[in-house]
Formats: sequence, structure tokens, C-alpha cells
Amino acid sequence: MQARASDRYARPLVAPPKRKTGSGRVTPKGTKPGTLPTAGPPKARASADHGLGHHGHEPQVAASSRYTPPVPIYEKESPRWWPVLIMSLFGAGGILILLKYLGWVPGGQNGSQWWIVGGLGFVLAGLYSATKWK
Repeated sequence: MQARASDRYARPLVAPPKRKTGSGRVTPKGTKPGTLPTAGPPKARASADHGLGHHGHEPQVAASSRYTPPVPIYEKESPRWWPVLIMSLFGAGGILILLKYLGWVPGGQNGSQWWIVGGLGFVLAGLYSATKWK
């Protein structure tokens, strides 16, 4: 019986096994995270860990010596007039676009398209200021 062409290119049901490239260890045996390897057997290096033996606790990371002052409250909150500005920009943009389409601007509906551009500019300015509101 002859094999079909589709059988030759059929995918196997199970993925092939992964190849092992080595032991998988990246750091030398006996080292701890955050410490540099030194010469000598692991037992000799254990005494360098501030007197902690093999069964001792891991040394904790020292706090930063750099002082970071807290952020002042006036920088965390936007001014009280900020939402009013946002809504005013949205409103002005919407009104400009509405007036253009109603024909109540100089030139009427067939006039300049700069009224729409100005309205979209106000709307985008309102959107930008809304993203800066805290």
C-alpha cells in the first residue's frame, strides 16, 4: 500500500523531548544569592557570612542609605479648578463642532473647516488635561 502525501507531513501527536545542554546550574555550588564566589571550599566561605553557619538565616538586604523625602500633598492632588477646566475644554470643542454643523458660524455649513479643527483641538486639549488629573 502506498503512503499518502499528507501522511508524510503529518505532525506528531507529542512534542519531541527537550535536549539537555548541561547540568542547568548557573552559579557555582555552595554560593548564596547576592554574594560573590570566593576561593575555597563552601565550609570556609560560610564563616564569611557574618558568623552565620550553614543552618543560619540568610542575611537581610541593608536599607538604602539615601534619604527619599515623601511627596508633598499638594503634588499628589490636582487643583480644585482642574475638573472645571477639563469640562470647559470638552464643552467648548463640542459647541464649536455643533455650531459648524448647524451652520451658525460665519460661512455657514459650506464655510471653512477650521471650525471643526478648532473644536477637535479643544476636545483633544480636554482629553490631555484629563490624563494629567490626579
